[in-house]
Amino acid sequence: MTLLMALLLTLAGNDPDEAPPLAELPLPSSLALEEQESRPGYQDPRPLGYQADPSSSSREKQATPKFLLSLGIEGRWTMPFGSASRDVSYVDNPGGGLTLLFDSNLRWNDVFSSGWGTSFIAEITLMQTGRGGGEGRGRGKFSAGAYVSFSQDTFSGDNVSDGHGNSFSVDDLTMNTYLVGGTMYQSLGEGAFLDGRLGLGAVHYARVDADYNFLFTPAFRGAFLADTWNLAMEFQGGVGYRFGPIAFTLGLGMRALLPPDGASTVKISTGILLTYDITLGVEIGF
Repeated sequence: MTLLMALLLTLAGNDPDEAPPLAELPLPSSLALEEQESRPGYQDPRPLGYQADPSSSSREKQATPKFLLSLGIEGRWTMPFGSASRDVSYVDNPGGGLTLLFDSNLRWNDVFSSGWGTSFIAEITLMQTGRGGGEGRGRGKFSAGAYVSFSQDTFSGDNVSDGHGNSFSVDDLTMNTYLVGGTMYQSLGEGAFLDGRLGLGAVHYARVDADYNFLFTPAFRGAFLADTWNLAMEFQGGVGYRFGPIAFTLGLGMRALLPPDGASTVKISTGILLTYDITLGVEIGF
């Protein structure tokens, strides 16, 4: 009887519709991990203190650098200094010959008083987004980029005497600077920030005339400085506060400008023109 039943089962074969045992079913990876963790003696291969962060992928997307644009305008009070002439200086007079003008050092702030200027600035900044709030450059805690600027300054001319009865009075000096360079930004939180920039470029000096008064010579008017292009450099740092896309800035800076040439009728060995600058500006970020 037993042999007959075994023979019948062999002829019938396995049922194709028979469901596989529960132990053979594939489990989701999370359930499989839970099953492994429940087994006696299981050791977690992940580092001690590891915690899964469901938002890590979204933060990586937010941290992708982006180029952002800021446009600004600055008003500036600026003071010139540096040596304008280290040697004895002369000027040709209409009557011919040479007239001694100065036999001592002549400084730029002797010739020109402090003046006022304006700058227009465009910045393209590489931002690390997702780490701060606000608009424009306020989106990241630290960022760096590049800028271009155009500035115009006017210095009031002064009356200068050499102490021997010779004097001259110069017209105002107007100069334009064109700069490109790098910019940096550091957020302090709550809308406050620090920033700085370093730039190189060119400066253009307009011609400056003067009224000359010398002993034993009739007063006359002539050129003092020639129309000149030269090299320029600036460094500026400051603080600011942002209200959404608008920011207000206060800065201190210094510029080093290769000097203008003396006019063809003036023999003067001009030195580097340096300026101290105090700026107040407003910018908008996009």
